[in-house]
Amino acid sequence: MNDTFANPRPIAPTAMPVLAQASEAYLTWLRFRRHKLAMAGLILVILMYVVAILAELVAPVSPDHSNARLVCHPPQMIHWIDSTADDWHLRPYVVPLRSTRDPVTLAARYVPDATRKIYLGLFVDGDTYRF
Repeated sequence: MNDTFANPRPIAPTAMPVLAQASEAYLTWLRFRRHKLAMAGLILVILMYVVAILAELVAPVSPDHSNARLVCHPPQMIHWIDSTADDWHLRPYVVPLRSTRDPVTLAARYVPDATRKIYLGLFVDGDTYRF
């Protein structure tokens, strides 16, 4: 068997006495650390755990306060430039949708209500939370 294939990067001979006394867990960690895709996966898993632990800070609204009538609404496009007749601002917002019924098919249709804007923000006030 080819030694290069089994061990793509040979270990330096000066590190051999240290590795001879290393635990199996440490040797596994050294091998794992050299694999770039595995390290990216480890960082992703750690990030997901952090988001799960801080879920109440990330999602400021309780899932118990959802409106069941809005479940079938289609996704809304975020508008980034808020323009008026004489000025414009870089402020994200969405145009709310009104639910109407098609008189022929009685299917629900969602029509944008251009008279209103719902502005979006980060770190907004939400429901109270506790850890």
